[in-house]
Amino acid sequence: NVDVESGVREAIILNSKRPIHLKPRTFIADVSKFNDPIGNITMVACFAKCTGIISRESLIRSVEDIFSKKGEEIVSRNKKIINDVFAEKTCPLELKR
Repeated sequence: NVDVESGVREAIILNSKRPIHLKPRTFIADVSKFNDPIGNITMVACFAKCTGIISRESLIRSVEDIFSKKGEEIVSRNKKIINDVFAEKTCPLELKR
């Protein structure tokens, strides 16, 4: 029971399989289809794809820099998730009002 709306000014992005009704604009991403057990990389990739603020290439470079110490398997898995999100025909975030 966490107040996820606290401090939100404009909008919020949540990972959920079911509808959530909150006061701020709420964007829902069901990241389960991207095979990301934690969901963090998928959520960042969804935000990047839908806003255009962060390029796919920048995310890939960041994953290589940040996760290289954890091994090639982790780097490859996260790069695949980013590429899968960016391969979606539409924005994988759904606006709930």
